[in-house]
Amino acid sequence: MGRIKKQKPLIIPLFIPHAGCPHQCAFCNQKVIAGQKTGKISLKAVRRQIDQFLTYPSEKRETVQISFYGGNFLGLEPESIRALLDEVGVQSMDDRVLEQARRGHTALDTKNALLLLKETPYDIGLQIMTGLPGDNEASTLLTAQKLAEFSPAFVRIYPALVLKDSLLARWYETGKFHPLTLDEAIHRVKTLYLFFQERAIPVIRMGLQASDTLEADQNVLAGPYHPAFGHLVLSSIYLDKASELLKKNPGLTGKATFCVRLQNISRMRGQNNRNIKILKKRFRLDSIDVIPDDGMAADDIRLAEREPL
Repeated sequence: MGRIKKQKPLIIPLFIPHAGCPHQCAFCNQKVIAGQKTGKISLKAVRRQIDQFLTYPSEKRETVQISFYGGNFLGLEPESIRALLDEVGVQSMDDRVLEQARRGHTALDTKNALLLLKETPYDIGLQIMTGLPGDNEASTLLTAQKLAEFSPAFVRIYPALVLKDSLLARWYETGKFHPLTLDEAIHRVKTLYLFFQERAIPVIRMGLQASDTLEADQNVLAGPYHPAFGHLVLSSIYLDKASELLKKNPGLTGKATFCVRLQNISRMRGQNNRNIKILKKRFRLDSIDVIPDDGMAADDIRLAEREPL
């Protein structure tokens, strides 16, 4: 029997840079990320944005979701909250990290907010940020473990970046803060992705959405920014899986052929064929092929049987 593919919702993004934020988080400069100069909310503009997205030609969707980015939705005036919807930016469940990032709340506050939201019919989406001041692999995993207990509908994971004109930028310039390298961020986010995958919690984004504004005028001063960060994380996962398969087949020489679903071929090969180059060198192979097999499960990978001599 074929698998019934769950339809993805149409997500309409709405940006409210810094709106409702009583604190200036150390890592934050939403005007740079969103490319907007103000966080003022106009219900007329919100309705216009929603109407515009709904007119785009696309496949029929069973559900439509609205996500607000860049501000603190629950910090808005009550009348604004009633007029809009919510998504929770958690960042961390480690009080030490929250304090150093100047979030202005504790992990208990987040827990209480989530308990209240669980009483509503809304889907709860959570955002996690790794690589903040005081953060490490253990505290990042602790955050994931605590949030998984609430069974969120989806998760977004972002590595901390040093954005122009943020407090984190001043700390970076004085040597007080050192961001993760790209390889460190990929490793850490990969661990989180696999953690949530094992619990059937979708990770719908890894890394900031690439934009001309974000990449212009050195708005990202330092940190593990890459326009295809999520692809790099998934490619790293496929590299690990392929390595494990080759380790289990030590007698394999000359050529190896991997089978994956069609949409995963680029992830298996890696950016600029990086995975292929690594595997050939690591296992002393002459060539590696990657072929499609859409009869496989979504993220599976297997070695093709060798043709008889």
